[in-house]
Amino acid sequence: MTLSTLAEEAIEAHSRAARIHARLDDPAREASALANLGTAWQLSGRTEKAVAPHTRAAGVFRELGDGYREASVLTNLGDTLHQTGRTEESVAAYARAAALFREAGSGPYEARTANSLGKALLELGTYGEAVEALTRAAELHGGLGDHELEGSALLRLGAALEALDLPDEAATGYARAATAFELAGSSGTGWALADLTAALVRANRAEEALPAAESAVEHNRRTAAEDPAGHSGVLARSLLLLAMLRVELRQDLPGGLTAAQEAAEPLTPLAVARTEVHAASLRLALEQWAGVLDLLNRTREAEEVRRRLAEAGLDQA
Repeated sequence: MTLSTLAEEAIEAHSRAARIHARLDDPAREASALANLGTAWQLSGRTEKAVAPHTRAAGVFRELGDGYREASVLTNLGDTLHQTGRTEESVAAYARAAALFREAGSGPYEARTANSLGKALLELGTYGEAVEALTRAAELHGGLGDHELEGSALLRLGAALEALDLPDEAATGYARAATAFELAGSSGTGWALADLTAALVRANRAEEALPAAESAVEHNRRTAAEDPAGHSGVLARSLLLLAMLRVELRQDLPGGLTAAQEAAEPLTPLAVARTEVHAASLRLALEQWAGVLDLLNRTREAEEVRRRLAEAGLDQA
């Protein structure tokens, strides 16, 4: 029996159960069947069909005064709405679910829901509210010892603070994210350190940014060796930041040249595979490479790098 067949059978079974409990005037079991039906639609890949049963189930649980089960369904509804591009509606579902979980004293569920709420608010550009939700999520995840999710919430918190033009506060968030990921033994450490470096640069804290960049490169070298597809891009970003800082802060031209060259290496195949994502970074790496060669009076080599830019069509990108 295939998974699609199982999903169809589950949809039929939960639909029948919901109808039977409605006829029997058993709203609690009807709502449970509707919640299960919504989940079955999600698992079948037809996520948009999950919205109606989840919405109905949440409404019934609200009428029954069952806040915990209402919150559980609202979290699934929020996921469904978010996955189908209805992000503004998902925010309302997540926000009520998080409040209900908080009233019920359910820290783990509130943490995950607040994290989802913060992510949705960040996507909508509602940065102040995103900061509030993500701060709460990080606090809860940290208290529960779930450092992987704590780090994810703190990364998003840093992004929201940067969008509010608060680079110092963003740097603090990214530093905390790096610590959380380190505690979790997660590859997210390198991502957080790269974001920390960039935030420190924007905050004019270059002396602190240089060691952060060195640590980012160290972490991302290891993770890129294990998972090139997933981490070559962040390794290249770390190397670009390191190259810039070595040249501008330490006047270390050979070190800056090496970092720029290393950044261009993984970016070249990435830019071919996903031009819209990586072409701008490859252009920056090649321009930085050529610029350092100019400073070293290695004009012919700089011209070769710029020729490579032109041949790849990146000189006008």
